[in-house]
Amino acid sequence: MSRYCPECKHNFSDEFDECGYCGSELLEGTIEIQDIENDKPIYEMSDMEILEKYSDYRKRIEEQTGHQMTDAEFLCGIKEARRDSLSHKVDTYLKDNQENSINIPKCPICQSTNIEKISVVSKAGSVVKNGIVTTVNLIFKWR
Repeated sequence: MSRYCPECKHNFSDEFDECGYCGSELLEGTIEIQDIENDKPIYEMSDMEILEKYSDYRKRIEEQTGHQMTDAEFLCGIKEARRDSLSHKVDTYLKDNQENSINIPKCPICQSTNIEKISVVSKAGSVVKNGIVTTVNLIFKWR
């Protein structure tokens, strides 16, 4: 089970008891950014909107590190963290789907799964039959 922060709307693993951004107590479950009213995902926000929304988070980081961050440093850090989060979600999704998928052969033309393996005898018979038909057709064309 996962946890989320009701204040800043971030998801966390079970290992955390409080939000790493605002320090609020985490609740059980997950939250989707798209489900929050009037709240855009970070990739749809302008730089100014990001700076305003995460100003408290920026202050806490600066207090903890004792280093004043420029706007560019902070924006790069926030966007990189979001990219890492999305990359992790994609990797997890792909891993889960690979484990659950079954390799079922399909017809390359119609994508049907109603196929049969062709035996060596069938292949050889087809070659012989087509060879005889082709030879007969050639003989009659030449006459």
